[in-house]
Amino acid sequence: MEEVWKERASAAMDRYACGDDSAFSELYDLLAPRLASFLMRRTRDEAKTDDLVQQTFLQMHSARRHFTRGASVTAWAYAIARRLLIDIARAAGSASRTTTPGSPGASAWRRASCPTRRRRTAA
Repeated sequence: MEEVWKERASAAMDRYACGDDSAFSELYDLLAPRLASFLMRRTRDEAKTDDLVQQTFLQMHSARRHFTRGASVTAWAYAIARRLLIDIARAAGSASRTTTPGSPGASAWRRASCPTRRRRTAA
């Protein structure tokens, strides 16, 4: 059963890559729920998941002329989705490092980056 949908998806992608625009709806119906499940397990955010599924299909559409007929469309789609996840993680990581002194989050930045000073007490 698992192989049947993969074969149908690959056949639909082959047709779509050759210019049959009607094959896109079949490809979407076969892949979108699986991609959404894969992405939801990682993001745990429905809106992000929906955006990532859209971006995955947009990239597939943009590169469809370069798709190698007979190749696994599922592996290709999952690789695109995984790279998009990595891009989001990198962007989130760099966004958390861009707070600088003087910006709205500066006091939190200062607390996190400066060692706590101990006050001396008179003995």
